[in-house]
Amino acid sequence: MVKKILSRIKCKIENKEVLTKLEFIWLIIVIRTFEENNFEILEIVCPLIKMAKAESLHFKMEMTFCSRYIIHKYAETVDDILRLEEMVGLKETLRFGDLEKEIENRGFVNGKAEGETVGSLSVLKELASDPDCRYTVEELSEKFGFTKEQIINGK
Repeated sequence: MVKKILSRIKCKIENKEVLTKLEFIWLIIVIRTFEENNFEILEIVCPLIKMAKAESLHFKMEMTFCSRYIIHKYAETVDDILRLEEMVGLKETLRFGDLEKEIENRGFVNGKAEGETVGSLSVLKELASDPDCRYTVEELSEKFGFTKEQIINGK
């Protein structure tokens, strides 16, 4: 049963389909369902986590952070931990508290950067439409210097 679920999820990822929240959670916990060869399953799942598309940016970030737990639990060496964390993209994944810092690092000063305004608005629109986002459109607008309408419309 577990192998069948993992196979179906892998197929969706390869076809660039968006995983449901439940499928993404299965991807994270599938390793725990095997009594043996957990490390081998971890090697299969980690690249899938990075490639998987989620219903929202926030959920994808949180699931990537959740992968750290399974990596630390089932990786066999410290080198494996570091390699697998890199494989899932853990270092590049940001928590919402780091969002402002990341936008500044990319040159978005008061929400504006040469040639990248559309990209930042796209990210902010996705965050604003995510029901799990802890920021309101007003807070995002105030924090990043765009109007509420620009964020809502993504342009």
